[in-house]
Amino acid sequence: MRRCSVLLLAALLLLQCACGPAVSKTTTAPTPEVTVAPTMEPTPVPTPEPTPEPTPEPTPEPTPEPTPEPTPEPTPEPTPEPTPEPTPEPTEEPAAEPTQAPASTSPDAFFDGALIVGDSIMVGVQRYVAAQRQSGPMLSDARFLTDDRGISIGQLVDYDSAWVKYTYQGEDHRLEEIAASIQPTRIFLLLGLNDLAAADPVVEDIIAQYRTLVARLREAVPGTEIILITNPPKLNSAWLPDYTPNRQFNNALILSFVEALRQMCAEDDIPYVDLYATLADENGALPEALCGDGFVHLSTDGAAAVVQTLRDYAAERSGDHAEE
Repeated sequence: MRRCSVLLLAALLLLQCACGPAVSKTTTAPTPEVTVAPTMEPTPVPTPEPTPEPTPEPTPEPTPEPTPEPTPEPTPEPTPEPTPEPTPEPTEEPAAEPTQAPASTSPDAFFDGALIVGDSIMVGVQRYVAAQRQSGPMLSDARFLTDDRGISIGQLVDYDSAWVKYTYQGEDHRLEEIAASIQPTRIFLLLGLNDLAAADPVVEDIIAQYRTLVARLREAVPGTEIILITNPPKLNSAWLPDYTPNRQFNNALILSFVEALRQMCAEDDIPYVDLYATLADENGALPEALCGDGFVHLSTDGAAAVVQTLRDYAAERSGDHAEE
């Protein structure tokens, strides 16, 4: 600043000298002193501070994921070699009895190899089964041995009654002989009504003869199961055919025999099919729908009811064997 003031003053002086002094006739006016105004120092313009460039934040380097160490596979334990079981010495099996009934849960299979024996009541059942077998199996391969000549228990056990025999393979034979030849698995017996229809029947005597017949059959075929069938009642009618010697043949007599038969089976451990309980109505008589001749013989529906009763019994027995 001082330097500038000096320069300005020097310039003024040079200008004055160039113009010369002013001529005045009177007086010379004093040269006024030039007051040099102080030179204002310029206000310094602030130098703008440089804007600091932003320091870039350092980009973090990605942290490398740790490489998983491989899981070591377990070393398999050595499988122990099986210890060989000692081979059992063969045991001699007892010879199976050929007549033993096979265990089965099928009701019809219960009759495999069976023999069904009866009088004229069973003849109707035999005919019905034969007709049904034309379209399908029924009671498996059970065989029937029947007679419609009024066969009775008393005549079967009386060896003096030469004419009362069953026909087998075209010849007449006693029941025990036929059973021994066939060797059935089971024998079903439906007998007794002709004994009751005979003159002056005695229930106790008929039961005693029935016991004799069962004993002979057990002796003839010791491996065969004997099953009795209780007799059906007759129609609730006083009418009797002419060939009935006992004119007092009625349902009360039939029931007394059935009750005695049940007792015999319980005492002698003989299984039985209670056909009477199935066919008798509330009056203890054979329903008309099940009767085919107005007396005691069965209609087609009656024969079907007998077959169903046998099947129900077989199903119950098969269930008992399955539980065992």
